[in-house]
Amino acid sequence: MKAVQVITGTGIPLRRSDVDTDQIIPAEWLKRVERTGFEKGLFSTWRDDPSFVLNDERYTGANILVAGPSFGVGSSREHAVWAIQQAGFEAVIAPSFSDIFRNNCTKNGLVPAVLDLADVEAIWNAIESDPATSIVVDMEQLIVEVPAAGISSSFPMDQPTQHRFLEGLDDIGITLGQALSKAIGDKKGIVRYGHAYVPLDEALSRVVIDCSGRPGLEFHVPFTRAKVGEFDVDLVVEFFQGFVNHADVTLHIDNLRGHNA
Repeated sequence: MKAVQVITGTGIPLRRSDVDTDQIIPAEWLKRVERTGFEKGLFSTWRDDPSFVLNDERYTGANILVAGPSFGVGSSREHAVWAIQQAGFEAVIAPSFSDIFRNNCTKNGLVPAVLDLADVEAIWNAIESDPATSIVVDMEQLIVEVPAAGISSSFPMDQPTQHRFLEGLDDIGITLGQALSKAIGDKKGIVRYGHAYVPLDEALSRVVIDCSGRPGLEFHVPFTRAKVGEFDVDLVVEFFQGFVNHADVTLHIDNLRGHNA
């Protein structure tokens, strides 16, 4: 996932409690093979109502969803998080979330900020009065600030999850890094340095590793496009960053030859 330090923007007031994942993204959308396009299904049943808040043009461009208690209850579908993100939201503020939904948020880079109901109601009132009301979600300080509502409130998040957001780390990279660290243990019998040249047709890449006990990444691969199919190439760097941070190794990766390789 991409690193998140501070989110600044405007909000949409979703004055509903116990919103379940089937209401967020109806079941018929789960048949899609692609991981894109889910924003069209976000709250699709409710959006048939012209008065539904997401149809209100005053909130166009809002990037923070402000919801009621028990948001994301129901089935564990990850598609609910994808739909919210693909609709342009970077954070959800609510008095409470289902545990599974919140976990899915943290795995995909959607910030779930838990505030007291009184704070949420104050934010609702502020953005309903003025849709341009500024909202700041600070991941470094774990604080939500809404100056127009007089709010500067902290929200809970465990340190490893906060670290993942701040550094944009990938869970799989972290797990593999931890596995390597445990596998080499005290490093007895382990050669400290290693390298490999890997050819594939016209492409040639070099990887050099140092089991130094110090995390470091030098990644020099000039991608020629932002995505390969539906895969965001930025995730490659995030994967290796998570890997080196938890394996405590220094890793150099260079693409030496090849076009679009």
